[in-house]
Amino acid sequence: MLVPVGMSFVGFLISSIGEFIHLSWMMIAKVLGFINSRILLSIIFFVILTPIALLMRLLGKSSFVKSAGTADSLFVTRNHLYTKADLENPF
Repeated sequence: MLVPVGMSFVGFLISSIGEFIHLSWMMIAKVLGFINSRILLSIIFFVILTPIALLMRLLGKSSFVKSAGTADSLFVTRNHLYTKADLENPF
C-alpha cells in the first residue's frame, strides 16, 4: 500500500517523473485492454453464440427462410423514381 502512495507523492512533486509514471501506466492499460477485449469477445462468441447457432441449425430453424416463405431469395427489385418529396422527410 505504501508503494503506490509513495509513487503518487513523488509524481506530484516532480512533474517529469509523474509524466513517466502516467505514460507507463497508460501503456500497461492499453495492452491489458487489447488482451481483455479479445478474451471476453472470444468467450462470448464460443460459449454463447456458437451453441445457439448450432442448435438452431440442428433444429432447422432460420429466421430468413420464414420471412421469405417459398421464395429462393429475399432480394426485392425496386424501380422507384425519387422526387423532391422523398427527400424532404427521409425519416
